[in-house]
Amino acid sequence: MGAYHILVVDDDRGAARLIGMLLERQGYRVSVVYSGGAALDAAQADPPDLIILDVMMPHMDGYAVARQLRALPTTAHIPIIMFTAKGLADDKAEGFEAGVDDYLTKPVRPAELAARVKAALARGTSGVSPAPEDCALADAPLRSLIEQAADLLRSARYAVALTGAGISTPSGIPDFRSPRSGLWEQVDPLEVASIYGFRRNPERFFAWIRPLARLIAEAEPNAAHLALAQLEQMGILKALITQNIDTLHLRAGSQVVYEIHGDMREATCVECFRTYPTAPFLEHFIATGQVPRCQHCGGVLKPNVILFGEALPVEAMQAAQRAARECDVMLVAGSSLAVAPASDLPLVALAHGAHLIIINYEPTFVDDEAAVVIHDDVAHVLPCLVRLLEDEQR
Repeated sequence: MGAYHILVVDDDRGAARLIGMLLERQGYRVSVVYSGGAALDAAQADPPDLIILDVMMPHMDGYAVARQLRALPTTAHIPIIMFTAKGLADDKAEGFEAGVDDYLTKPVRPAELAARVKAALARGTSGVSPAPEDCALADAPLRSLIEQAADLLRSARYAVALTGAGISTPSGIPDFRSPRSGLWEQVDPLEVASIYGFRRNPERFFAWIRPLARLIAEAEPNAAHLALAQLEQMGILKALITQNIDTLHLRAGSQVVYEIHGDMREATCVECFRTYPTAPFLEHFIATGQVPRCQHCGGVLKPNVILFGEALPVEAMQAAQRAARECDVMLVAGSSLAVAPASDLPLVALAHGAHLIIINYEPTFVDDEAAVVIHDDVAHVLPCLVRLLEDEQR
């Protein structure tokens, strides 16, 4: 199998060539066209593996192109990433209605472009699994480890998953500790992301979280999120415990999700404790950086995420601990297991006789106790794992 073929469509020739150059540096075969009509012709003449499509183009905009691509038998299956300099909500809604799979916002960041392209190609035509040949091309040791993990999940009575920041990095959301890109690289977490720091200087907290909030608002579930949702739909995975606040597991379709570090769906006034949904003010906050305040008393609204020094949500944590005790297989995906009490959950599972499957780029402190350890990309390994289990169920 040769390099993936990507078609870039943008009437801005400079922007199109720049994206093409970035993709070629990553080893992709790239075609560039500058109009919607040319895109339709090129996609039918030489169907690509992925289309990156601008919204605002003369004569035929990106929405119209996407609709026509979805209506043609030869191109209906091709993943489409749309990119635009326009705002968040309206663009995305119309794009998804037209059949777009994912979004990029201009100016395009090279790391985010790489992650979203990789995730879109991993999802492939099924929305979850890579093509069978992609999994077959994995080296023999990796294939063997994936097969071992599949054996454990196939025979599990009660399998649960535990995920961390690494599962969302392919969606463009940074983790906490990676050099140069981690969220703690430039700041002291106890100063900006502790409840004590928040009370002393909420403005500093909101200045720090603003770019993260933008990334979360723009992010879409990647192949790893979709694969875990599929494992639940197949009846294999009974519950999912996550340290993440981005809600991508829920948006991917997972139903039983325990968010032990809270979420950004709601915010609570620190003065009168009224609770508000964040959706009405999130876009304004991202655009302006203005600290959100309570409509009743004017107090600062704190997102319902767990900061350092705060207790974890009782119901979610109790449910997570119960799942860890009851499971016979725990799949840890995208977590370095560096933060307690989440890092204690695999130990609870082990103490009750469960097998551990670890899928994470970096080593964890329980690797030596795990039945299967895979140091690789969750957005590749998990879809391959699902593909293997799906093939056996057919």
